[in-house]
Formats: sequence, C-alpha cells, structure tokens
Amino acid sequence: MKSSSKLSARVQVWFLSLVLVGSAQASLITWEAASTTTGVAVNDVRTNGTSVVAINLATGTIASVTLNGVNFSAGTTIFPINAGALSGSLTNAAVAYNPTTYTNLLSTLAYGGGRTNSMNIGGGSLVLGYQYQVQLWFADNRNLVGRENLGMEIGGAPSGNFVTLLSGSRGPAFGQYAVGTFVADGTSQTLYMETADNLASGQMGNLHLNAYQIRFLAVPEPGVAGMIVLGGALVAFSRRRLLSRS
Repeated sequence: MKSSSKLSARVQVWFLSLVLVGSAQASLITWEAASTTTGVAVNDVRTNGTSVVAINLATGTIASVTLNGVNFSAGTTIFPINAGALSGSLTNAAVAYNPTTYTNLLSTLAYGGGRTNSMNIGGGSLVLGYQYQVQLWFADNRNLVGRENLGMEIGGAPSGNFVTLLSGSRGPAFGQYAVGTFVADGTSQTLYMETADNLASGQMGNLHLNAYQIRFLAVPEPGVAGMIVLGGALVAFSRRRLLSRS
C-alpha cells in the first residue's frame, strides 16, 4: 500500500511538472559547481550513463576526437548568427594535454549570437521524461588586452540557476567545464547563455563554447512514464484547441 501511494505521488509530481513545462522553453538544469579543466581527459570527461551525443564545436574542417572513451564528433556551430571558429587558443598553455588529442577539443570553439542568446542541443535525440546529464567546456586563454578575464553564464531556463565558467589569459589555463542534470521536456534541450559582465575585465562581443556532451542517466518508473505520455498528449491537445480558437 505504501509503495502504491509513493508511486501515485510520483505520478502526480511528474504530471504536474509536465504541465508546467509544457509552455516553457526548456527544462531547468541542476548544475554542479563549475570545475577547472585539468587538461587530463580521464579527469575531466564524464562517462557515467550512456552517451547520447558528444560534439567538438567549431566551423569548417576539424577532427573528431575520442577522450576517455567518449567520441566527440566534429560539429558545426550551434549559435544563431555570426558563426565562426577560432583555432590555437590554447597553444601557449604551460601545462601539457593528456592525451595530446585533447587539444583538438579545447583549442577550437564556436562563437556567435552576440552577448546574450539561446541555442538548442541534443539534436532531437532526447526522450520526454528521461533524465540526462550535460557537460560543457569553455576555454579561451588568448592574450587579449582588456579581456584577460573571460566568463560565460549558462542555464537551462531564461532566468535563475545559471553556472559561470571562467577562462581568459588570467583565468584557468584550460578554462572550465560545467556538469548538470535535467529531465527532458522535449527532444532537444535549450541552453541560455550570456557573457559574465561582473568580472575584472571586459568581455567578448559573442558567446563562446568549445564542446558539449549529453549522457542518458535514467528512465522514469513505468507508471510514471505512462502518465508522462498521457500528459504530453493532453498538453498538445490543449494547445491545438487554443490555436484553433485564436
């Protein structure tokens, strides 16, 4: 009886969450504290769960790279405008990469979108109601006068619960990475990003991101999964009715 009541309570929570996020733009991401990238892939690249997508960001011709058993495919920019790529941003770092191919991930990046924007990741591969982990890297330690302390703020919703990643010539040698978990409310996840304007130097005019991966962690209980599907159908039906009346 207790287990049944627990399941009922979980069903209610999942259903309510679905209804609430049905009109939202993205699922809230629960972040760990930002981690300083060590340059040693086995220390940095997360491997728990199952890989869904892993992308080495840039535009143009770059190599895919396998780090700590995770294959990062060469990917084009995810930013809406002013797409481009920078190479060699970490060539003057004092600490060696391990393996050396880690440089293929940390020394290329995609940039664009101005100083505040959003972008979708996941490539339509996420499943509604499933739990995922996302990991993102930000690194750019070029010697830019007046921009020695760089930062990116990233969240899963337009406001609240952002994580700040630091880099720059006076920042961490390899930049920082962020790890967070979320429950998918669609087949992709929206990231909201902005430059960190409260640091000791000026910021770039565009958003930067070097790489990301998404890993599948868990499925909901069968009863909960059924309610999620039903709830999704109800939300979609309600939206169609509202649109037909407008």
